[in-house]
Amino acid sequence: MPKIMNERYKEFLEKGSIELFSMEELEKGLKFAGKSKFGKQARAFLIALYYTGARPVELLQLKATHFSKKKTYLTIQIPTAKRGMPRIISLPFSRKHIKELYQYVSTLFEDINVFYDLVSYKIRYYETKKGDKKRYTIITDRVYYYIRKWVGVNPYFLRHSRLSSLSQNGADMNEMRLFKGAKSFDSVYPYLHMSSQLSEKVGRKIK
Repeated sequence: MPKIMNERYKEFLEKGSIELFSMEELEKGLKFAGKSKFGKQARAFLIALYYTGARPVELLQLKATHFSKKKTYLTIQIPTAKRGMPRIISLPFSRKHIKELYQYVSTLFEDINVFYDLVSYKIRYYETKKGDKKRYTIITDRVYYYIRKWVGVNPYFLRHSRLSSLSQNGADMNEMRLFKGAKSFDSVYPYLHMSSQLSEKVGRKIK
């Protein structure tokens, strides 16, 4: 197991097991978000966040052209953030709320940011110097604030929950790596620990 530097990973790993974010919790968050000033856009953002496991900053870069309908799937081209890789995520329309996400996106012009209000409402840029190079870092504090307000958890937990859920539903390491957009397997390991539900399932096998 590689050394975990990110404090947000440690928060979950130290507990040994986690409760995955449930559909019931998502439903509550969607009702709350739908009543906010962002309305349908906020609901679509939470749906995408819940199902794709993407970082908020990745979703904020999406334009309508990143979405397409292919038979019974909604495909989303997720751009890269940090040092990861871009990837395509296919969401079946049989899953709850995917049609709602598609219907929202289909009303937009192709070149518009899908979550335009959230983008304009707060992505702030600041400039730092590293040698002779300038590095631009995206700050999404305000967007994180809204996500926590709507669903009651850090947005990182939604990402963590999605990857953990894939692992427990039989996805192999390479599938998880590609879904996450990771270049190596190192960042996939933290998602392999047990949820409380899996712990109970294992316990029933003890003779």
